[in-house]
Amino acid sequence: MDRQEAAGQIDSREHFIAFLHALQCNAADEPERWQTGDLPSDLRTLAAWVEDMDGFYWNGGRPAPDQPAWRTLDEMLRAARVYE
Repeated sequence: MDRQEAAGQIDSREHFIAFLHALQCNAADEPERWQTGDLPSDLRTLAAWVEDMDGFYWNGGRPAPDQPAWRTLDEMLRAARVYE
């Protein structure tokens, strides 16, 4: 499963694992598409996005989840790749 195929299809642990592997390959193959390029910074941007994620869902006309689903983790990681 590549990153594009995985986007929006994360509904199980297996899909999430495949998505993580695809993200890792993407980071290695296309580092210029990643805002920071290092794990500590990527984790910082992930935390910042999670803190602000209510706005992401509000802008999309959806309520923010109280408990994240597998797909929510997918959205968090994709957003952290480019979030400032």
